[in-house]
Amino acid sequence: GILDVEEEFVEEAMDIATFSNDSIGLAQRMVNIGSALSKSQRQKESIPYFKQAILISKDIGAYGLAFIAVRNLSSVYIRLQDNEKAKETVSSALSIFPEGSNYLNKIKSLQRNLHLFSGRRWMELSELEQTLWIVSQVKSDVEESDTQEIYKFVSEMISDINSPPVQEL
Repeated sequence: GILDVEEEFVEEAMDIATFSNDSIGLAQRMVNIGSALSKSQRQKESIPYFKQAILISKDIGAYGLAFIAVRNLSSVYIRLQDNEKAKETVSSALSIFPEGSNYLNKIKSLQRNLHLFSGRRWMELSELEQTLWIVSQVKSDVEESDTQEIYKFVSEMISDINSPPVQEL
């Protein structure tokens, strides 16, 4: 099929990237192949490409590419209904990213989502789980000094939700 022809060209491009010591190009090609396989319902075949992209990206400090490969690999495991492997992938990736980096925050957010959702869809979560997810997302997006403001805002929101509506006369 078309993907097989594309794979021939991609393999050649990978050989060129390897020969020319273009590590970032090689990692990008690995992600591209993994993504193409995944989109073609060839999830299991995509796994080694994403894993290799993670290793190369980590070695050269290409954190954006490493994040994409980790996210895509965890998505593949979710599609294969292996939520534990998805969680393991994200947890092991925490050490890749420098402390305080935006990508580390994104990985932590992805990790929270995986633990909360555990293969479930949004509507399958309880109201409490949905609220906790929203609060964790808001909290991860603000500075530590704003934590009290978050608690105040969320408390007011929950109070409004739990208050019976005012009946107009």
